[in-house]
Amino acid sequence: EDAAVIRLGKRLMEDHLYRLDEEVATWLSMHEIEPQIFFLRWIRLLFAREFAPDAALCVWDFLFSRLNDGWVFDDVLLDMAAALMLSRRAFFIESDMNTVLSCLMHFPAITMAELPTVLGAPRVAPAPPDSLPAARSPDGKQHLMEQQAAQHRIEMQQEGVQLRRPQPQPQQQRYPQRRDTSG
Repeated sequence: EDAAVIRLGKRLMEDHLYRLDEEVATWLSMHEIEPQIFFLRWIRLLFAREFAPDAALCVWDFLFSRLNDGWVFDDVLLDMAAALMLSRRAFFIESDMNTVLSCLMHFPAITMAELPTVLGAPRVAPAPPDSLPAARSPDGKQHLMEQQAAQHRIEMQQEGVQLRRPQPQPQQQRYPQRRDTSG
């Protein structure tokens, strides 16, 4: 689990934050603020602590709608984390390390009024499989999805996670069979 959080934190900085705002990413790196310190806290409850309760429901709708559009869950989480950080950009650049770290660990709740700014932030997540050239045919799309799943399995196995296929459950009868009492 620790290795996965470190990997996601590294991707947050390198693949998302540096591409969106190099100044903020450089500032965080220069002050040695490691993303896994705060990112794990954020994703444990899917950002529920970082948003007001009514806004959290909207955020969850947003997150899960992205999954329905073919996005990879990690990329959706990383995009949301980058958007959250950029919503406080000016504060981060103007503050000292301890203040920024405290803010990241106890992020001020985002309200419904601020929500469009956060959800409308630029995205850098990889394109969904449908938009890739090989995905234009049904076979190509299936092949790309299988490649992504295989890569994910390899990464998990390298981290020592045991993957098991779910065992098929026997079909349960909806109604108990009647006993033949005529006898």
